[in-house]
Amino acid sequence: MRITTDTPDLLILRFTRWKASLFFTVLTGLGLWGGVKLAYNPDAGLFALLLWLFLTVLWTTLFALTFMERSMLVLNAQTGEADFRHATAIGLHRHKWPLSEVQSTRVTRRRTDGPAIDDPKRLMTLYVREGMDEGRHKLTNGAMPAEDVLAASARVSDWMKDWRANRQKPDDGSSHANRSAELSEKTST
Repeated sequence: MRITTDTPDLLILRFTRWKASLFFTVLTGLGLWGGVKLAYNPDAGLFALLLWLFLTVLWTTLFALTFMERSMLVLNAQTGEADFRHATAIGLHRHKWPLSEVQSTRVTRRRTDGPAIDDPKRLMTLYVREGMDEGRHKLTNGAMPAEDVLAASARVSDWMKDWRANRQKPDDGSSHANRSAELSEKTST
């Protein structure tokens, strides 16, 4: 999970999982290469070629497509929305919530056995406290390094805390009175 934009008005988190997909794509290529070699072998029959392609190319292609994912969480203070986009080989899933309904992010463990300090991988979920989509929403399907997840979750919590503090500042009208006085001074001179 990487923070690509971090301003008081906009926080963007991105995650792209591509290493496992690349590995399985290479295996698919090797399986196809083996299939071509097998097809040119006059001693190998059609059944052997189909079995080879089924055992190598089909499964490695399915795994490559399964492990491919890209996620993006956009917290926008100007529009007051949290926008979550998750793309896989199946398609793009997009959810939007008002920022006021988003409480925080939660870090969960991938494994439940043993001490938490021994688990090097963690999952990050977005916790929505009200509305139709109330509950936890996984930001990724796969676990990520614990340090990255904890740092990103802490930054989202700090950003949300700052947003709530700035949003709830009461306007006592003094800023409007000061602006009116400045305008009247400019027009009188």
